[in-house]
Amino acid sequence: MSPLWLAQITYVPGSHRLTKRRLAWERRTAINAASGLDRLSGRGSFRASPAELKRMGYADPVAFAVPGNTLVVGDTVGFHARGPSLRPAVRIEVWAYDRHNPFLPLAGFDIWSLTGLARWRTRIEWWLLDRLEQLGLRRNVWRPVGPITADARPQVV
Repeated sequence: MSPLWLAQITYVPGSHRLTKRRLAWERRTAINAASGLDRLSGRGSFRASPAELKRMGYADPVAFAVPGNTLVVGDTVGFHARGPSLRPAVRIEVWAYDRHNPFLPLAGFDIWSLTGLARWRTRIEWWLLDRLEQLGLRRNVWRPVGPITADARPQVV
């Protein structure tokens, strides 16, 4: 049975890059958010109009159709939104934050927090998991599926 194509996510390509125009927009929006633009912007979830996206120099949003029960991982610093679905759908959000372990026995000591190392933590861990799988010591649960476009179904690995 083929998966149902129920939901879409839209993403503005390149919007994860914080350009001067984007930072200026973020600053203006943050200053104005407390004045009650809308409830979500007031809580830090800023919304950009199509005209604002153009002024920031970004391309048009791209819609990606995904089958039900698909985990979509994305850099949500970029502008993203839920797109239309063929019928009512439920979105479940998994939110992650990469920070040091709060349960270390020595408070404040975390090898990843050393200057210059913390920003590479996730990349190092993924690299290590790939090497362990290549050596046959552990299977990496993350599988690359390649690029997914709105008009092509992803390959199931």
